Amino acid sequence: MAINNNTLSVDVFNTVMTVLVANKPKVTNTTTHKTKTASIAVAYNDKKVDAPQIVLYAPQISESGYRFGESQGKKSITVVVECYYDNALGANQLSDSVTATIKEAIDNQTITGVDLIAIEKEVAITDPSQIKFQLTSVAFIFDRE
Repeated sequence: MAINNNTLSVDVFNTVMTVLVANKPKVTNTTTHKTKTASIAVAYNDKKVDAPQIVLYAPQISESGYRFGESQGKKSITVVVECYYDNALGANQLSDSVTATIKEAIDNQTITGVDLIAIEKEVAITDPSQIKFQLTSVAFIFDRE
């Protein structure tokens, strides 16, 4: 998928969304071995999380390292994906699936024009009696020169 400097934010967002939708990340119950496919959205659905949810946020872009005589600098692009489910194991399974999907898309060149330079994963600590979901957040950091 082509990524253009003039439409960088939209191109990266659409590319990541397309890759995730095509993969259909799932959560598997380790006891019953039943699977549930995650819904993918751009905003958290605050109703009860009875099915896995993936929320993709607009990329954050920073630009630096301009060289004399050039019009573009080095760009760092961070894409945050939040994975919600009603238990911690499911949220972690979902974030692992999302991470594997993005890595595979980079490896098989479904995502081109950027280099994946880092992956940061954060697990929210929540009190199950106080909240209706568990959350794992994954930040994918891409580089474009």
